[in-house]
Amino acid sequence: TTGNIFFVSSVTGSDGNDGKSASRPFATVDYAIGRCTANQGDHILVMPNHAETSTNTAGFWTFDVAGVTCIGLGVFNQRPRLLLDAGTAATVVVSAADVVVRNIVFASGTADVTRCFNVTGVGCVIDACEFNDNVADENFLTCVDATGADDTANGLQVINCRWSSADALSGPFVTIV
Repeated sequence: TTGNIFFVSSVTGSDGNDGKSASRPFATVDYAIGRCTANQGDHILVMPNHAETSTNTAGFWTFDVAGVTCIGLGVFNQRPRLLLDAGTAATVVVSAADVVVRNIVFASGTADVTRCFNVTGVGCVIDACEFNDNVADENFLTCVDATGADDTANGLQVINCRWSSADALSGPFVTIV
């Protein structure tokens, strides 16, 4: 990549670190996003077994820096996991252009979370991510929502993803204008 590479780990990280090596990672993805430079090709590598739980209702992770790629490292149970557990409005916001999110597990920690992703940035790619209920009756109503103003989510790609939900109230996997 031509940009910076930042590492994130809830196991060994601290937002006081420089985040530039696996031995000195940041603790949170949102903090790493804030260190990125727009349209520079910055990458965020989220370490295996990383876990975060949302504590605010909207924009827990806010991808508001264009051209950022966030990649979860690890396979199956070692993949990074985000639990959206702050009410039905908890969401991951993608408002910047050309954001890629890959190989991360997202779980709903509240009944009827309106959406996991709120995408209003063009060129967003959500790849190889998994969406799950944390426990029974904690579900997403939709996983990816691109229902903002016309043309705001042009180029959206949702590929190689999986959604597992036994809740009868769960709706469409992707909602698009």
